[in-house]
Amino acid sequence: SLLGIDGREAITEDRFLNDNVYDRWDAKAGVELIYRRNTLQFGVDAEMDYAILGRNDQVREKKDADGHLFLHPSLFFIFSFTPRLKMELLSYYSEDYAAFSHNYTGYIMTDYRRISNLDGNFTENKIHEIDFNLKYSNPLSGLFASSEGKYWGKWSNTIYGVTFIGDLSDVRSYSIGNKSNGYSIEGKVSKYFDALSSTLDISAGGTQYWMSLMRQEEMIGTDTWSPYLHFACVSNLGNQVKTRYNVNYSYFRTKYNGISDAVSIHALQQKLSVEYQLFPGVIVHLAGEHFYNSAVTTSARHILFLDGSLLYRTKRCDLILEAKNLLNTLEYSYSRTTDAVEFESVYLLRQRAVMFKVRFNIN
Repeated sequence: SLLGIDGREAITEDRFLNDNVYDRWDAKAGVELIYRRNTLQFGVDAEMDYAILGRNDQVREKKDADGHLFLHPSLFFIFSFTPRLKMELLSYYSEDYAAFSHNYTGYIMTDYRRISNLDGNFTENKIHEIDFNLKYSNPLSGLFASSEGKYWGKWSNTIYGVTFIGDLSDVRSYSIGNKSNGYSIEGKVSKYFDALSSTLDISAGGTQYWMSLMRQEEMIGTDTWSPYLHFACVSNLGNQVKTRYNVNYSYFRTKYNGISDAVSIHALQQKLSVEYQLFPGVIVHLAGEHFYNSAVTTSARHILFLDGSLLYRTKRCDLILEAKNLLNTLEYSYSRTTDAVEFESVYLLRQRAVMFKVRFNIN
């Protein structure tokens, strides 16, 4: 039997023993039509796929196979307003199936293990997706920009679920038909400033999706929203100093059954690095990082790291003196979540350390 960390019997039957061999045969046929005229392109692709998925369960001495005809139609539309501004629209529909999945994660006696079982019905999925892109590029001025929007809908004959048994988590797929859908948006801008010898990158976006899952043998609906913001700046201050700064902010919020916030996480990561050439072949590098995660429950909610190095370069080798973890940060914590499970990881870090390295060039 399988026991939890507290010694209580969690599962009385070892149903995870399996030795399944899968094979799949596909016969595909399709046609593609493309129309081009000046700045316009339009295309339609229709593909048919007859797939046979077979399984040989060598533990239970059981063989079965299933065959389906799947359709994969798609169409695209591309239009160039100017040589620098282009719009793309893509829509496609896809069908497929695979093995039924079942993962077990937790403590078996005193060992932590992850076991996967591919026993059960075949999983069938149907997906419809629409993508929209608008891109602008001007290499002469160093300006690049893009925006993207995406919507998708999915139907499946199985549903994802998790059951907690003490310190054990049993993740599996259930033979229940369900639908899910969502959308995402994203925008990016990159600009090079010649007078400052600097490049700025800014991007922002977010993903919203709705889906159903099983939790503790109960069907629930989830509503998830996760936006993000990214900024980066790379600068060359003359020929001797190079700096790089980037910051990433992300937010994650999930609601169960549209009523209450199950979890809400703010996360921030920023890094600043400076590289200074003291003399030809002698380079000093200093880098600092800051992490913040609002869901961390320990004192490591805010974390600072600082590293430095001194490099001496010759024709045949590099001599490097590195100093790691100058602030002697001893703990790093990170919290994340999925639709059904929340995780908080705590890492004990190596103390402040100095390392000398030699790197050879044999060319």
